[in-house]
Amino acid sequence: MITQPLLLGLLPPYSILLACSAAVGLGLSAWMVSEDKKRTIDTGLGILLISLIGARIGYILINLSYFRNNLNLIPQFWLGGLTWSGALTGAGLAFLGIHLVWKKSIADLVDNFLPLIGSVVVAIWLTGWGAGIGYGPRTEAWFGIPV
Repeated sequence: MITQPLLLGLLPPYSILLACSAAVGLGLSAWMVSEDKKRTIDTGLGILLISLIGARIGYILINLSYFRNNLNLIPQFWLGGLTWSGALTGAGLAFLGIHLVWKKSIADLVDNFLPLIGSVVVAIWLTGWGAGIGYGPRTEAWFGIPV
């Protein structure tokens, strides 16, 4: 009998790749910042959390008629249902909130967290590519998404 490792049996590959990319991005962001590295990591985790909440709220708003009848499913984000537009809005609100609290320019904040943003975006697109999720015309090129 072949058994899967415990982690792979519980989590889908999308979650594993996204968590690994977020960890790498947080590490690179903390490495780039010369001053307070712990504060940078804590802030990055906050940005990720608010982005996750925004992604879930975006999905709920798009499918509001379904969630009106299933209120108990609203907080269950692990069942699926996230939107990139909601995540982007959540990240923008997180950066705006950090800007208002720290009185630091948004451009400097985004520059500090560019490795985090970039690694998470690349992981999302790679997992979508692997799952055959894509937009646009069908192509036969080697880099095309098999839809």
